[in-house]
Amino acid sequence: RVLFRSVDTKVYKPTFTSTIDGKIVSGRQFLQIDERAFVVGMVAMNKDPNDRKSFSESFQAFARFHKDHPNSVLHVHSEKSGTGGGVNLVELASCAGIPEQAIRFTNQYAYMIGFPPELMALMYTAFDVLLAPSKGEGFGVPLIEAQACGVPVITSAFTSQTELVGNGWLVSGQAWWDGPSRSWYQTPNVFEIERALNKAYSADLTTMQEECVQFAADYDADHVYDKFWRPYLTSLDGTPEA
Repeated sequence: RVLFRSVDTKVYKPTFTSTIDGKIVSGRQFLQIDERAFVVGMVAMNKDPNDRKSFSESFQAFARFHKDHPNSVLHVHSEKSGTGGGVNLVELASCAGIPEQAIRFTNQYAYMIGFPPELMALMYTAFDVLLAPSKGEGFGVPLIEAQACGVPVITSAFTSQTELVGNGWLVSGQAWWDGPSRSWYQTPNVFEIERALNKAYSADLTTMQEECVQFAADYDADHVYDKFWRPYLTSLDGTPEA
């Protein structure tokens, strides 16, 4: 099980407002997205030419979903040009059929500098659902960060991701062989992602929030240290637990 990884739930928690430059702003104001929009968020590194984070499948599914739900917006927290070895996400969004006004990218300068955790929590809380159907993960930190902020997730029924959904939806797909790593990945099915987005759209997200937060609490850094790391480290040197 993937229990030795953790997040700081003192920071990653439902965060509806923050003070920026002396002004109190909501998460939607921070992202410059209409408060009435249905916001699908992606938080993923764009460094893999094989698109391990499944931007291609996610964008196709969102384009289909948006046709039926024109109030929806996709916010992508990633490097958008693909200069780090990944995919040109602006070009991909256009080719997938996402209208220009329906997709937002995090300010690229701010992204490269790095968001402080408090602003990451503000951003997560502004999402209605996190879309993260990766082809394979050793853990998948954004899944826990989002749920710690009360946001349900859509992810792949594959590798560690199956263990990291306290509240949300799993999508299946077909196996894909990655030669360099000599390992199987799973390419998520576009239509299953679309169905999951429709389920999220019709769900009572307010009632799901507390279940998300409670699930993420099992991955709190202090809890993981006390329950797993302290006994493990003690077993290495024989020192009795404090």
